[in-house]
Amino acid sequence: MNSEKLNNFERAFSSKTSGCFRECKCGVVYYDTFNKWDWGEGELEGLLNDSNAKGVDYAVGGVSVNGVEYCNACSCWHGMAVKVMTFLDEHGGMIAEYFRLEKSRRLAEADSAPLVDVSAPAAIPAAHREP
Repeated sequence: MNSEKLNNFERAFSSKTSGCFRECKCGVVYYDTFNKWDWGEGELEGLLNDSNAKGVDYAVGGVSVNGVEYCNACSCWHGMAVKVMTFLDEHGGMIAEYFRLEKSRRLAEADSAPLVDVSAPAAIPAAHREP
């Protein structure tokens, strides 16, 4: 597996959040041993003594693959990522065409939507109007 390609996948499908720890879908807990966190009493010690927890030297983030959230520090999601990347690579032209067609459909749908004048009092339901 090309590590740069996997890194691009991780960046594209990142949950865009990181923190002091995260439990992966596979059940392994990853926690940040490098940064200073405001751990609760006994929380860090519990992780250090947990055989199912693994320390990493960075804030732990997530990767969403097929609607499932994984920990970015875990490698269990790599196999699924390879399948998704293969599909994307093999169907790139079709995927681009799908997005082009969807754009047209959505623009037509937006163009046919009624315009609402939000500045008019009638546009605001009476229950939500200021007295």
